[in-house]
Parts: sequence; C-alpha cells; structure tokens
Amino acid sequence: MRSARSGREERGPDKAAYEVKGVSADVAIAVGDGPDDVEIFVSYDGTELPPEVRRLEDASR
Repeated sequence: MRSARSGREERGPDKAAYEVKGVSADVAIAVGDGPDDVEIFVSYDGTELPPEVRRLEDASR
C-alpha cells in the first residue's frame, strides 16, 4: 500500500508465521497475530490441493 503523503510504500504490521500441524512448511504456513487468528497460505503446482491440505480443509468443516 502506498502512503498518500509520502508516496512511499508502507508495510503493514509484522505477523508471525506458524507451522501447520501435519503439513510440510514447503507446502503451507499459517500467518497471523496468534495461533487462533491466522490465515493459511498454500504453495503447490497443479490444479488440485495437496492431500494433506485437503484433509485440513475437510477437518475444518
């Protein structure tokens, strides 16, 4: 995001990155303010989620 006053790009607040239990950090990490307030970011090739991520998704429903 750019600041209207300075025209420079500003960073948001720093957030911690967490391991996702049962998933390699090469595949997914959780980022947020604490373990109960995170977003999960997944990196993969192809058109389908990796099986371990699909299991997480299924368990969250």
